[in-house]
Amino acid sequence: RRRRCKVEWTSTTGEGGGVEEADYVVVTLPVGVLKAGSVRFEPPLPDDKRQAIEALGMGSEAKVVMRFRVREMFWPLDQPFLQSLDPRFRFLNGHYYHKYGTLVAHVSPPFSEGYDGKRDEEVVDEVLGVLKGMFRRELPRPFAWRVTRWREDPFARGSYSYMPTGSLLDHVRDLGRPSHGSAVLWAGEACSIEGAQCVHGAYSSGRAAADLILEDLLRRRVPLL
Repeated sequence: RRRRCKVEWTSTTGEGGGVEEADYVVVTLPVGVLKAGSVRFEPPLPDDKRQAIEALGMGSEAKVVMRFRVREMFWPLDQPFLQSLDPRFRFLNGHYYHKYGTLVAHVSPPFSEGYDGKRDEEVVDEVLGVLKGMFRRELPRPFAWRVTRWREDPFARGSYSYMPTGSLLDHVRDLGRPSHGSAVLWAGEACSIEGAQCVHGAYSSGRAAADLILEDLLRRRVPLL
């Protein structure tokens, strides 16, 4: 029998691609990717969906994850969060959450928008300089680190959604509403009001999309096996 949806894709290098057909498609693309227009829908998205994508924003919160040897940990281990007077950084104590020897710097824009051109190692040096000022002592160097650059990732184009001035909760609802005759479902943290910007928001919206598919299959009396 004929499938209702067709997804055509190509690799970022243009060297590969393919076509997948299905009865339903669940779109979980980040708002940043949708706003970039790198995905085309045919027929085009309805007006309310396009307006929702235009109204919602995509943030650039970043993280610098650092691993220290346990014997060299220098921060208060019984505190889940550490605040800094430097508005660029705030810290999460991963050790408190059983990620032993881990300290995470949450990095705010505008510094997180490219880190002023700094390389990863230079970003780590910047974070360590702030920590050195906070604790007023020489600090050990982490033996491993990861600097996220979500804005530069073509599959993300940002960290998570936010509601800029002028956006409404109705825009979030419109983004999460099915389209194309209920053949295209939408999910992700940006489709959630209660769980926006969080994993549980993405998860719950995905469960809701799956429930809608099951309801539609039952309504259409499509055999499930």
